[in-house]
Amino acid sequence: MAPKGLVAFDLDGTLLDREGRFLPDAPRVIAALKDAGYKLAVNTGRLGAGFALEAARRLDEKGLHLFSDGALIADALGRPERLYPFSEEATRRLYRVLKARPLPADIITESRVRLYLPESPPAYLEWHVERTGTPAFPAPPEAVLRSPPLVVWLAGVPEPDWAEVERELDGLFHTELHGSYEGKLFVGLKSKDRNKGTGLLELAELYGIPRERTVMVGDGVNDLSALEVAGLGIAVKGGSEAAQAAADRVVASPEEGGLFELLDAIRSRLG
Repeated sequence: MAPKGLVAFDLDGTLLDREGRFLPDAPRVIAALKDAGYKLAVNTGRLGAGFALEAARRLDEKGLHLFSDGALIADALGRPERLYPFSEEATRRLYRVLKARPLPADIITESRVRLYLPESPPAYLEWHVERTGTPAFPAPPEAVLRSPPLVVWLAGVPEPDWAEVERELDGLFHTELHGSYEGKLFVGLKSKDRNKGTGLLELAELYGIPRERTVMVGDGVNDLSALEVAGLGIAVKGGSEAAQAAADRVVASPEEGGLFELLDAIRSRLG
C-alpha cells in the first residue's frame, strides 16, 4: 500500500525541548501519523549521528531521513543512501579561507565527522556536543581537503569582518545568517544546490510520493526552503519570524499543544 504522504520534522523546537529531549506529546502524534499511513522522516541540520539517529529511529527505524540540511540522505543507523559534499572548487576555497583566518568553524564532513580548528573552537561547542551526542575533533584546515564538508557553521564571526570573509568565499556557497550575539554573527555555509527543501523533494521522489502530499514541520531559518516547497508547510510559534511567514500554517509551540494542532492540520489537508 502506498504511503498517504510524507511528513518531515525538524528536531529542535519541534519534537525536542530545549534540553534535547522528546516532548511529552511527540510519541502520541507520531503514532497517530503512522497509524494513518504516513511516512515520517527527520529533516534536520544535525549530522547523521548521535541523538539525531535516535530520533530518526523513533520516527521510522526502517526508513530514510535527511541530515546536514539535505546534504545527507541516510537510514536510521546513519548509513548513507545519497551524499552531497561541497564541490571541489568550494572545498578548496573554504580551505584557503580557513588557512588564512582561524575562524570558529564547526565543520561537518562527508565522513560524518565533526571538526574544528583547535586555535579557535566555537564558543558553544561543548554545550552542543553534549546536547547532540556528536563529539567534535580538532583538526587543521587541510582536513577539509581529505574529507569535503557537507555543511559548515561559522559560530562567532565578528560583524565588522563578515563582509570581507563573504568576499573571500567568492559566492561559492549559500550563506545563512542566523543572527548576532555580542557583535558576532552565526553563519551557515551550505552547498548552493542542497538544502532541506531539495532533500525533502528527493526523499519524496524515492518513496514515490507527490510533492503536494509532503509536509514539513519546522521553526528555523534553515527550514525555509522545505517550508516553501512542501505541499503543506507548518511552522511552530517561538521560532523565527521568517519561518512563520513562509509556512502555510502556524501552530502553537509544542509545549502548548502545537503538535496536536499540526496533526489536525495534516488531517484537514491530506486526510
